[in-house]
Amino acid sequence: NKYSWSRLGSLLMFDWPPPVGFSFCGNDTTGDGYSCGDWDDERMAGVTYAALAAWYLKFPHRRANDLYLTGESYAGIYIPKLAQQILKHADPQVATQLKGFAVGDGCLGTETEMCGGAGGPWFTLLFLYGHGQISNLLYERIVAQCGMDYLKNGGAASSECLKA
Repeated sequence: NKYSWSRLGSLLMFDWPPPVGFSFCGNDTTGDGYSCGDWDDERMAGVTYAALAAWYLKFPHRRANDLYLTGESYAGIYIPKLAQQILKHADPQVATQLKGFAVGDGCLGTETEMCGGAGGPWFTLLFLYGHGQISNLLYERIVAQCGMDYLKNGGAASSECLKA
């Protein structure tokens, strides 16, 4: 098809880390979240880099194409960490292809209160409201009952807040 999008580029997807999504470890398709061992962002970046480098070895003709890393959500951690690995290894078989990366609606880490854990539920509330998951009425009731101090800083929620 001369109008196909595949004339403009290719798509390589990693389903990581195992055992999430459709990936699994060994032959155990029923493994829980720890069946492949403990994962952290550094291990994830190293394994993904190794997979990408091996892919280029298997398909050397793809080295002629530019590489753009993209993702969403927790890829706000994964994609920059992978780019960091590519630059750190400085392997000309991989690094010269990297032209950029993009992350949509990305997790920025707990230090920024933009991905779990730190602070209060403010950004979760904004996300749900901004994506139409809660009504205007419920959003306004939560803000009124919970207050901005709790929503932005966390702590113990009042009984009125819990009822909202």
